[in-house]
Amino acid sequence: MANGTLGQSALAANTDTTVYKSGTETVTYTVTVAGGKLVIDGVSQDTLTLREGSTYTFDQSDATNATHPLRLSSTADGTHGGGTEYTTGVTTNGTAGSSGAYTRIVVATGAPTLYYYCSAHAAMGGTANTAANTVTSSTVNVSLMNKGASPAAVRLAVAASGTPSTSEFLEYDTVLGVGDVLERTGIVLTADKNLVARSNIADVAVNIYGYEA
Repeated sequence: MANGTLGQSALAANTDTTVYKSGTETVTYTVTVAGGKLVIDGVSQDTLTLREGSTYTFDQSDATNATHPLRLSSTADGTHGGGTEYTTGVTTNGTAGSSGAYTRIVVATGAPTLYYYCSAHAAMGGTANTAANTVTSSTVNVSLMNKGASPAAVRLAVAASGTPSTSEFLEYDTVLGVGDVLERTGIVLTADKNLVARSNIADVAVNIYGYEA
């Protein structure tokens, strides 16, 4: 369970985006390399906790990642420790050390303890423990801010899926001027509900904060 900031997203244009689901989180870790080790958000070989149903992105855009692609395994040190690469729910993009490079995982229910490692060099990685989602409900506040250069028409829904039906919208094509902020507070979500946002332009930032029970 978490309290405080529960999710942060930047909306793509004309795309329904699930910005929060009870008990899940969307986190981006900044990966660098120092002293021959993978550094996660400034901590060398940090031990992580990944929650089932949540999405975690390991951003390897920093130039120090060159020749050090991060991968996941259920075996310590991955292929260097006699294991194989773990690929369930995992996508990769780009070349480590280049802009836009990342490894992303949506953690499956029942996922094993995982280990992140460099597929090219041994003894660089660390542990990523996995944890079940035990949250049954959440009370959240949501803020949508137009960071773009033109007005934005935004939508917000509490929906059973990632594609809201007409009756599920809280806001529908509400216009935000440049720099404007829309806030909705005290939204209660059960574990089977998604908070879905949409904008007709990019550059709308969404922040969700509150508490889980």
